[in-house]
Amino acid sequence: AANIKAIETAVASYEAANGGQIPAELSVLIENDYLKEEPRCPLTGTQEYTINSDGTVTCSNCQSNDND
Repeated sequence: AANIKAIETAVASYEAANGGQIPAELSVLIENDYLKEEPRCPLTGTQEYTINSDGTVTCSNCQSNDND
């Protein structure tokens, strides 16, 4: 859950600084220095995180948000 929490924190910071706009992709957070790099799923080692329209983050490799 640490990766998801870190990404969701970055999303919230971005949202606060950009008039409530939620970034569509993780690359936006990286390009704007909210994240250093895209985290990798600890189960597979791949970069499979998605930012949902409500600002929550999911990992396509995990059954739930608790696995990473």
